[in-house]
Amino acid sequence: QKGAASVGENQESIRLLHTIRNMLIGIGLMVSALGLLAFGYLFAEGTNLFTALFLVSALLFPAAAYFHGIVACAFVVLLLLVSCACWYVFAPRANVADVAVTAFGPLYTSLAFATLILIRKVDPGMTGALVTFGVMFSVWVNDAFAYFVGSALGAHKLAPRISPNKSVEGFLGGLVGSVLVWVLLAAFVLTDLSLPVAALFGAVVGVVGVVGD
Repeated sequence: QKGAASVGENQESIRLLHTIRNMLIGIGLMVSALGLLAFGYLFAEGTNLFTALFLVSALLFPAAAYFHGIVACAFVVLLLLVSCACWYVFAPRANVADVAVTAFGPLYTSLAFATLILIRKVDPGMTGALVTFGVMFSVWVNDAFAYFVGSALGAHKLAPRISPNKSVEGFLGGLVGSVLVWVLLAAFVLTDLSLPVAALFGAVVGVVGVVGD
């Protein structure tokens, strides 16, 4: 009886884990779609987007990353570009700007989001989870440090035409915050990661985050 009860408890635990996994997949797909819709909203005026392809790509990239990895993501990129090319050839209303935004939107939002899934799948254990968390948390800390340092000390504009509120001082402060997150992870959690490599990761994440903005 105890053995049967233990088997039943294990099955319930497995069902719960599968339910949580499915919920997380659904949330991920929703986040990807919302991010892409926000991107499309920025270019809604004066641009004729292929909305169906836009939304399908938002769902395909995270799903491809989760179920089949980077090769499937590359295939979705190819499919997206070929679909945009066919749309441009056969739709008389489509122009180069429409195709460019329709193709770039999913790559900039959904594919970028899918890379977090790819990072997580490299190691299904706690290490992979912590590395994924480190990427996200270092971006958040980078933004926070950049804001506070830039507000207090910002005097030199970083990119006045693109983002007039960003300053060189804020950018450097953000880099310090991002590097600090990775150094702390390497020192106390990811002990197999050397401090110089961790600092390099932090710097790369910080710079790429700013470029993405």
